[in-house]
Amino acid sequence: MAKTSTNDVLTRLGTPVLASISLDIADVESKVDDIETKTNNLPANTTTELTDIKNKFAVPTVDSALDTTVSEVVGTKSDSAFSDGSSTPSVIGHLQANYLHVHSPSKVYPTLADAVTITAHNDAWTLGNKIEIVPADTIVSKFDIHWIILQAISNADEYELVLWKGGAGAEIEIGRIAFSRTGNFDRSTNLPVQVAPVDANTRISASLACKSVGEYTVGVKLYYHTY
Repeated sequence: MAKTSTNDVLTRLGTPVLASISLDIADVESKVDDIETKTNNLPANTTTELTDIKNKFAVPTVDSALDTTVSEVVGTKSDSAFSDGSSTPSVIGHLQANYLHVHSPSKVYPTLADAVTITAHNDAWTLGNKIEIVPADTIVSKFDIHWIILQAISNADEYELVLWKGGAGAEIEIGRIAFSRTGNFDRSTNLPVQVAPVDANTRISASLACKSVGEYTVGVKLYYHTY
């Protein structure tokens, strides 16, 4: 075996930073000892605190209802709209809902069928009976009503129409519009309505009032989208 020359060894080791290689090694050992000393003097709960910080930024489960860490508040890329109905939706869940609010396909109910006739009370400015438009368990995703399609307005008059959600006898008002028909007015129109997102499978009904005395009527369809 050929002997390695001293110069070759020095070339491989490199030029010492200090006066000699041994002094360089001693300097490294001193720095390692210093790191060990500082590490040993860290508070006893340092490891626990570092683990806690790591956990707070870990990716949460999809549609998590938890709300205790930054990552849980932000959510994941896979979160659904409103975090699948969570009472505390993540930021991503809200963003998903905003996207679908704008881009989800529009739908009509009743579709490929006649409008539902809503009749006013016989007294002026008195709401008539609540008439079911969407039966329970019909729209199986969370949804949002954007427009009310009014057809066959029976008489020239001023009207108010109220939308309700919930079972018969336990309805809650969710939106209201006002409209009118003059003698020459087209007997149909579409009006926007502001409604909070409605839970899946919810029953929707409507009631009607008019300025005049008379059981006037209007046909109603709903323009909506799902989340």
